[in-house]
Amino acid sequence: GGGGREGGDSTLFLHVPYDGTYSAPPGFDFDAKSNVCLRDGTEDVSKKADQLVKHLLRTAQGYRTGNLLQLWGDDLRYKDRAANCQFTSLSLLIKYINTNPARYAPLLGPYSSMVLQYAVPSEYFS
Repeated sequence: GGGGREGGDSTLFLHVPYDGTYSAPPGFDFDAKSNVCLRDGTEDVSKKADQLVKHLLRTAQGYRTGNLLQLWGDDLRYKDRAANCQFTSLSLLIKYINTNPARYAPLLGPYSSMVLQYAVPSEYFS
């Protein structure tokens, strides 16, 4: 029992980000203004994908579950071209990682696979 309502139960779930922020991981703040958007079919995609996998595996060590919530935010940070650049670049990384499982299998350690997807909190917590 307990909770905020008299006579009722309530539950509070807290999530503390591994690095204490909900910004994009370091090195993954793609920005159209500085012309760092990833382009499909370039070597930059594979290099950044490798970096992202290493970041995610390092972050996963701080959690007890095989499901990892990687926040990628900043309130009102991404608008117009910058939002499109960020979304396009991240989509290319997700696609590359998900279509190259053999490339990352040796790095996974205790995990049997890695699948990245966009999700909203309700999908993560269900």
